[in-house]
Amino acid sequence: MDAHAELADLQNRFHLLEGDRKAFYEQSQLTLKQNKEVCDTLRAENKDLRMALSSLTKRGSHGGESNAMLDAESDKIEVKLALLRKRQNQLQDANRNKDIAMAVLDDELRDLQRSSSRPAHEANPLMRQIRTLENRLDKAPPSRPPTPPLPLPRTLAVPVPVPVPLTLPLAVALPLSLDRR
Repeated sequence: MDAHAELADLQNRFHLLEGDRKAFYEQSQLTLKQNKEVCDTLRAENKDLRMALSSLTKRGSHGGESNAMLDAESDKIEVKLALLRKRQNQLQDANRNKDIAMAVLDDELRDLQRSSSRPAHEANPLMRQIRTLENRLDKAPPSRPPTPPLPLPRTLAVPVPVPVPLTLPLAVALPLSLDRR
């Protein structure tokens, strides 16, 4: 598999995992919200049951009902309360498990991001071939010596008008400095 195909495959898997992570995140957030609502409802119901229990015990102390009926009703309330606590614990445990699963997915996503961002230089055959050719080029002796640059002339013949009688044309060679260092 060449580097481009491997990169495309990693990018494709990265995009799929990113989509899975987003979907899982949204689903877990929705479940968390629903579980919190259920917990709030259970807490309110628990509070109501406790108030009902306390009112029953107050009434029982006043002689309104027999102790057997109060005990039966308080047993029912306690059973309901135990069931509600069990349900609340299950929901909290499910939330913790989903948080852990989400953290694992986030770690996998980070790992994939890191692995897709750096190219595998050592495993890439094209990069190995380029490195081999560069090493050969560095070790190879020069095929022929480089040719030195041609020297530039120091003087040029340039016609310069000089005030002379009009009967004689004159061309003068002037030295020019080409050294521009």
